[in-house]
Amino acid sequence: MAEIEVKNLYKIFNHSANSQVFNYIKKGTSKEKIKEKTGEIVALRDISFSVNKGETFVIMGLSGSGKSTLIRCINRLIDTSYGEVLIDGENISTADAKKVRKIRRDKMAMVFQRFAILPNRDILSNVILGLEINGVKKEKSIQKGKQAINKVGLKGWEYSLASELSGGMQQRVGLARALATDPDILLMDEPFSALDPLIRNTMQQELLRIQEEMKKTILFITHDLAEALKIGDRICILDDQGKILQIDSPENIVLNPKNSFIEKFVKDIDKEKVIRVESIMEKILLENDANTSVKKIKEKLANQKKQMVFLISSHNKIKGGITKEELKKQNENAKLQDVVHNNVKSIECKETINKTLPLLLQTSAPLIIYDAKGSYVGGISQKTISKMLGGEH
Repeated sequence: MAEIEVKNLYKIFNHSANSQVFNYIKKGTSKEKIKEKTGEIVALRDISFSVNKGETFVIMGLSGSGKSTLIRCINRLIDTSYGEVLIDGENISTADAKKVRKIRRDKMAMVFQRFAILPNRDILSNVILGLEINGVKKEKSIQKGKQAINKVGLKGWEYSLASELSGGMQQRVGLARALATDPDILLMDEPFSALDPLIRNTMQQELLRIQEEMKKTILFITHDLAEALKIGDRICILDDQGKILQIDSPENIVLNPKNSFIEKFVKDIDKEKVIRVESIMEKILLENDANTSVKKIKEKLANQKKQMVFLISSHNKIKGGITKEELKKQNENAKLQDVVHNNVKSIECKETINKTLPLLLQTSAPLIIYDAKGSYVGGISQKTISKMLGGEH
């Protein structure tokens, strides 16, 4: 279910009612030429996407691509020129000021690039600021504030002055303040870009941990592709004209860039650190009869177009596995239990290839892949990964 919907959004600064700007936009005229001819600045062109409940949706682009303008259109800090922004089906673009305030107060919280904390207040006072503004009673505010502080790893710092904290800790305060109001939607505008690389990596991991626990809907702005690939469930890439180039999963952005612009972005990315096992795993056959002949297994694999078979016990435990390719070399009268590799290892489907390779190198067997519920959903072999890294997927 979509919690945020953006439909055909344009943002044009210095826009006048009788302007010819859309004639130029239809012709594909650059924003530099449009500014020269009309004095108007085209920040965003025909932006459409939706963000599902509980999803981390990353908007990525270089400076001047309009990504910060876009997030400000979504929470109505600036008005759109054309198009709609819907929050849970309500059009915030045309809502009156009272309604906009209510949506912001009840539904959203924002984390800024600059920490935006008050240096003369202690951590707890900074964190509960939004609750105070919303009229929450002091006792309840303090309780919620302390819970949020614990979530971001600042327990014990509640009464320290904000000015005494490092940059990374100050950004945790900003995140805690956003979480304290328990919003459905977190809008994050380059929140970690002012931090040094080591602290930035720590904060990215912290956000992933918190998101795993809280399942917020997150709209995250960044100019850093590595950050986008690490954090995002899906990524929306904008070009320097404020237009969408590709919306896709991190894996597809890396493996299937839609144009030369994105190809340049991803050419130096280590695929194995980005691509999740689930995106390249093979279909499998689960067999619980150890005495089934190789011939029958071959027939089953051929009919179901599956690439490997795993022998399972009556308690659904993996007893062995073999790939379709290896099975071709076996005697057809042999029993399955006699040809499978017994040293099968398993890995969760969300893990990346770089976490998978060491396991594959420890065994000649294919790996079994399971989902978050523990169900077996696929398999992967050394050959599968070799094909992917060689560009065949």
